[in-house]
Amino acid sequence: MKDDQKTKKQLIHELAELRSQNAVLEKSECAEKYRNLVENIREVIYELDSQGVVLYISPAIRDILGYDTAEIVGKNFIEFAHKDDLNGRAEWFSELRKGVESPSEYRVINKSGEPRWALTKTRPIMEDGLFKGARGILIDVTDQRRAAEALRESEELFRSYLEYAPDGVYMSDMKGNFLYGNRKCEEIIGYRREELIGKNFLELNILPEKSLNKDAQLLHASLKGKSTGPDEIELISKEGRLIPVEIKTSVVQRMGQGIILAFVRDITDRKRAEEALRLSEERFKGIFDEGPFGMVLANPDYTIVMANKAFCGILGYSEQELAGQNLINLTYEEDKQKSRESSGQLFAGGISVFRLEKRYVRKDGGIVWVHLTIAPIHGSDGHVLYTVAIIEDLTEGRKTAEKIHLLNYYDRIAKPHIS
Repeated sequence: MKDDQKTKKQLIHELAELRSQNAVLEKSECAEKYRNLVENIREVIYELDSQGVVLYISPAIRDILGYDTAEIVGKNFIEFAHKDDLNGRAEWFSELRKGVESPSEYRVINKSGEPRWALTKTRPIMEDGLFKGARGILIDVTDQRRAAEALRESEELFRSYLEYAPDGVYMSDMKGNFLYGNRKCEEIIGYRREELIGKNFLELNILPEKSLNKDAQLLHASLKGKSTGPDEIELISKEGRLIPVEIKTSVVQRMGQGIILAFVRDITDRKRAEEALRLSEERFKGIFDEGPFGMVLANPDYTIVMANKAFCGILGYSEQELAGQNLINLTYEEDKQKSRESSGQLFAGGISVFRLEKRYVRKDGGIVWVHLTIAPIHGSDGHVLYTVAIIEDLTEGRKTAEKIHLLNYYDRIAKPHIS
């Protein structure tokens, strides 16, 4: 009943008081919410006064620097900067005092004395054109900096490998426009990379007519995303020389676009060596086939690989009939053991060449005397790859010797008795 006796004026006053108390409570609850938000986010929130002294810093600073907020508040922010970054920090704060807002990265020193990279985004507080302080956030970017540095080092290593690779390396777009070439690429074709970049291969005229079709096939395969090679083509150098090269290509993706990555090897020396080997083989084959003596190329077990015309004539076989036969098996039975012993010494390393006189059995069953010289052909690992045998037919000589021997015998013994 007492409340009923309150005047209207009193009720209005009490209502105003309740509203004021409720507003204070709501404001307090809102501030608490914001405080919880600020103190629980990962980024560091801070406030500086006009001299750079820290007025407030959120607890997240502990994760970055290892300090509690009480160890930082009241100190100038520059006290925590790396000594090599002090000048930069002073210049940055000077610009901030002028109202200039700019993000920056610098090193801060943690409680253990280790540097950490921090990104700051700071907004100046200006009143009537005067600098009153600043508020901002600080983010630890050490891991990102380390990752970026590792990527930079990796790219530098890759770039160095490309630049000093023993083979030519070039990149082009999918239309054949030149994008990059290393030093070896310049050396092979004689053009500086500045003369190549941005130009098409057809425009440069570095492909001879006979290589155009092959290069078109390689480019067509690359356009389908296929790796090619190694393939051999020829290029025309800046001086007009034809250069044989071996080329291998792959298609890689760069910023969502296909790039042809090609490795080019100058095979001039290899081609010269192949030509020299071909000529040497031709000369050897000419000597082998047309020589006056029998010649045989055999495996280490004396299985015949090749036999020349002279040897075929000595034994009366064709080359096809001799291929695959064993020289020991063609030997006269009484001479086989002597042949085995001599060859055993050859492969044991006791002798480098062995020579002996022995008998072979002809296809028609006749016996022929030969002078045999056999030498091994070693591989790069020292093992015997083949044996080469040179066979001189002694049959006629031995027959003549036997006739002379019989005549001498007749003159010394038989003829005196007859007379």
